[in-house]
Amino acid sequence: MASAGRLCSVRVASATDFRAQVGDSNPFELIHDFQAVELVLSLPETARLLDVRRLAAERLGAPPQGLRFWRWAQRRNGTYRPHAPVEDGSALSALARRGHQPPAVHLFLERAAPGSALPPYNPSTNLMVFVKAFRGTLVPEPVKYMGHAVLQSTLPLRAQLPELRRVAGMAGRGEVDIVEEVQHSPPRVDPVDLSHTPREAELESGDILVLAHGAEGQDARSWLLRTDRQGRAGTTAPRPPPSPQQQPPPQQQLTQQIVQPAAQRQGSRTVPPADPQPGPPRAQQPDQPALLPPLQQQVSPADQPPATPSAAERAVQLLQQAAQEAGQAALEQAQLRRQVEQATAQAEQAVQQVARLQEQLAAKEAQLLQLSSQQPRQTAFDQVSSSSRAEQATPQQRQQLLALEGDEAACRALSVAELQALHDQLEGSTARLRRLLVDRRVEEAQAEAQARATECSVCISAAKDTRLSPCGHLLCRQCSLRVAHCPVCRQAVVGRERAFL
Repeated sequence: MASAGRLCSVRVASATDFRAQVGDSNPFELIHDFQAVELVLSLPETARLLDVRRLAAERLGAPPQGLRFWRWAQRRNGTYRPHAPVEDGSALSALARRGHQPPAVHLFLERAAPGSALPPYNPSTNLMVFVKAFRGTLVPEPVKYMGHAVLQSTLPLRAQLPELRRVAGMAGRGEVDIVEEVQHSPPRVDPVDLSHTPREAELESGDILVLAHGAEGQDARSWLLRTDRQGRAGTTAPRPPPSPQQQPPPQQQLTQQIVQPAAQRQGSRTVPPADPQPGPPRAQQPDQPALLPPLQQQVSPADQPPATPSAAERAVQLLQQAAQEAGQAALEQAQLRRQVEQATAQAEQAVQQVARLQEQLAAKEAQLLQLSSQQPRQTAFDQVSSSSRAEQATPQQRQQLLALEGDEAACRALSVAELQALHDQLEGSTARLRRLLVDRRVEEAQAEAQARATECSVCISAAKDTRLSPCGHLLCRQCSLRVAHCPVCRQAVVGRERAFL
């Protein structure tokens, strides 16, 4: 049983630590030294993750609901990656790494952007991948950590490519090549087929994807597999090839070429369920020599691929592509600015129109009240006109008109029963007019609400006719094509479909 007085060292790695430790000398993995992380907490071993959340929120000045913690797991191929979210009720003693004194807990902090919430995560339908970007061999740090993305395991990667490009800072329409960091010792990267779903591509939470522009995909793979970086990256140094006596026969080489990659991938996908600590180091096997060199020498010059462009040509291509993307971004920004100005002007006009409608409504109410007091008088005049058809009313009718106008002398001339009848007539007319006024107000409010319910919430001019997937909110067609995240719930837009209201 854990002692209540023992302290546990909680080291929390975040995106800031990843950006600081991923560079030219250490392009692989996410973090290389947990002793250098910024957020280090010291809590009793009996504390729970909820205590870590509260203390981290105080240190970072962030809301606790905007923080999500992941536990790290040691894979059988030697990689160390965030594996699964941790519940608030988990005890630190259950998360501590075995064999460490004092007890140590390693966590990854997923933090929501200011003003937004964390994306929903379901282990059965979602996975979280980490994204790096290859920026070319001419910059000081070709590979740079950019962020993480939550993907849907059953949706093709091509449909989720906009989210990956946004995280990698490669927004645009150019082709993108994606490779996966499988292991770092020896270095191995595999291409990712965008037509597959993450489940079909055997991706899981904690995998690392490296994005590069289409023309630089081969450069990214070659740069990541450079052997002269292994000594600086902390991996095993290259070894000399084995002697001819140690080389297997050609049939055995071909068998190893077919079987060994499948075995390596199966081993790299397995995560120990209980103990995150790696087992005892195994004896390293000598590297295999290059396979089937005679077949490579028999390729004719006509079948050889075209020569790759030089570094200067690639630099010019990159500059041209960057200039095109910058121009396109400037055009899009100017267009968005014009749209914002138009929306602001429309909003001001709507406010002015509402003010005018309120003034008109007040005038109508005054007219209705005036008509309610004049209706009995008009009825009396109609009776005079229909009965006598004369230019002047009789004294009795004139006396009735004065009583309707509230003349005190005329009212005193009436009996109590006549005054009560006159009072009931005026009250009935006023009640009918009041109900009519309320009905008219309700009808106008319902018509205005119905008109606003069918208007797009972005441009406030066009009708809603497109449903965003997966959130289901409605926008007009033009606005739905311009947004990558729903303006209502901020979820990533993965599809659009026509809606008929």
